[in-house]
Order: sequence, then structure tokens, then C-alpha cells
Amino acid sequence: MLLLSRQGFEAEEISDMRGLFQRRPWYAFVDGAGDVSLAGVPPTAGFLRKLVVLQALLADNSSVRWCGSR
Repeated sequence: MLLLSRQGFEAEEISDMRGLFQRRPWYAFVDGAGDVSLAGVPPTAGFLRKLVVLQALLADNSSVRWCGSR
């Protein structure tokens, strides 16, 4: 988004990104790859980080309180 703002394109809402693939295909690809990583889709870095955190939680034998459990 910073790169687009630098070139005079202001994107304040998601609807402002409509047609980005036609205007700037490379930016659309990079943005899409970042979104996929943030979502944690395998084998992206986001997925690997979530997997590491989950493994650490499961390996720790202390009393971990799961969501809403007592």
C-alpha cells in the first residue's frame, strides 16, 4: 500500500483496490502472497509460525488453559 501511495494512488478502503491486477499486476501478486501468508495457508511462513506456536503449547506440560476451559 505504501508503494501505491507513493505513486499517487490512495487506497483507504478495500474497494479502492478494485482493478489493481489490471493496473499493477506485480503489486497485486505481492499483496495476494502476503494475504495468503497472513491467513496461514501451508507452506507459507505464516503457517509455519502458527505451527511452531502450537507445537510449543502442546509440548509444554504446564497447566495451559484452553479457550474457556477451567
